[in-house]
Amino acid sequence: MRWAGLGATSVAGGFLAQWAHVPAAWLIGPLIVAIVAAISGIGLGLPRWSLAAPQGIIAVTIAQAFTLPVIGEVVHEWLPILIVVAATVLAAGTAGWLLARYSPISAATAAWGSSPGAAVTMIALSADYGADARIVAFMQYLRITFVVLTASLVSHFVLAHSATQTPPAAPGTTAFVLLPFLATLAFAVAAAFAGRYSKVPGAQFIFPLVGGSALHVSGLLAIDVTWWLLDAAYLTVGWTIGLSYTRELLLFVARVLPTLLLSTAVLLGMCALAGALLVLLVHVDPLTAYLATTPGGLDSVAIIALGSGSNVALVLAIQMLRLFAVVVSGPPLAKLIGRIA
Repeated sequence: MRWAGLGATSVAGGFLAQWAHVPAAWLIGPLIVAIVAAISGIGLGLPRWSLAAPQGIIAVTIAQAFTLPVIGEVVHEWLPILIVVAATVLAAGTAGWLLARYSPISAATAAWGSSPGAAVTMIALSADYGADARIVAFMQYLRITFVVLTASLVSHFVLAHSATQTPPAAPGTTAFVLLPFLATLAFAVAAAFAGRYSKVPGAQFIFPLVGGSALHVSGLLAIDVTWWLLDAAYLTVGWTIGLSYTRELLLFVARVLPTLLLSTAVLLGMCALAGALLVLLVHVDPLTAYLATTPGGLDSVAIIALGSGSNVALVLAIQMLRLFAVVVSGPPLAKLIGRIA
């Protein structure tokens, strides 16, 4: 009965967040509902293995963005892109160091919470490396709120020019076709569980992301992630995190909020400098550079880029490459921050 009540209110929260145009609405809505339920003493929880399938589904959804034009942009401008990606990873490390040095947040939590990329990915991976996924979730979505607002304002009021492209469909809204859907689902779940039981760090997300990208580019897998499957994956991640909240944790977050805001401002500022560096190295327009380096969620940035007339292929190339770099560099970066903080 408690699960039924949680499910009904979570669905309502998801629809409400979607109506309000909140990024990753079906994660944020159920996450907030689950937090309220947890601190109210509902006494429910999900096992860690339940994150594997949702991570696989989210990973193959992101893999759809990895196309031949994106690969072409990476190959053509590989050196400047690597420099800019390294600069954004350095910015994340600096923001994480500030948190670990000047707040009671642990080094692992500070590192993963400051990592730019797909927020759901950082949240799900953080628990595998000793971080507090609850605080990571708060940090990620605090930053995404700022990123979405600033990127939208920059795009609309300052740098945007007339859009020349058709507005995109949101990730996960492809039409339902049975065989591609079943093939996508089977691959996502199998790759995620294969990664979970391997000894590769973060493999339950990396395996379906890398494998799905390769299969998608080669044409061997027509990725079909319907909106309701992606929403269900987001909802499960939201439940897993939200149900682990306590009143003590919320009081802790309130106490460190000023430091979180400062580190977020530092990260946004350093990524903007990386965007300026991209303008100098590649000679792209400032809007493209800003969207390519802003530390937001891949899905949100992609939607803003597609509707702004910027160089979408370059934006996605840098965002995707940075996602890979962050996933790989996350564990050693957390250890490094722990040593120097």
